[in-house]
Amino acid sequence: MNDYRATVYAACQARDADASNSEAWSLLAWTNLEFHNVNDAIVKAARAVALAPQEPRHHRELAEVRAAVGRWSQAIESYNRALHLEPGLEAARVGFTDPVPVNVGGLHDGSGYPARDAETSR
Repeated sequence: MNDYRATVYAACQARDADASNSEAWSLLAWTNLEFHNVNDAIVKAARAVALAPQEPRHHRELAEVRAAVGRWSQAIESYNRALHLEPGLEAARVGFTDPVPVNVGGLHDGSGYPARDAETSR
């Protein structure tokens, strides 16, 4: 837990020192996702993309956060954007075929994958 707190603290300091630091926003997104704060993770990943729209890695990260909560069509859109910016980005290509199973807030069907598309269940 101390590593998590230290990471979040460092990312918050970097963000506070320079609110346009897309890397800090990206790190905050991942730490929020790791601890199941999915809404915050999506907001922070989207902020990283908004700050650095030409950075394919940020689009891939946003795709992975969206996929983790079952927002499949939005995830595909973000993966496509990452691949458009960097066609050889293997991590984005793999994301299409091998999503990472997660248990985010109980939104899964027992397999580790979301039970339904969260976008259509609102």
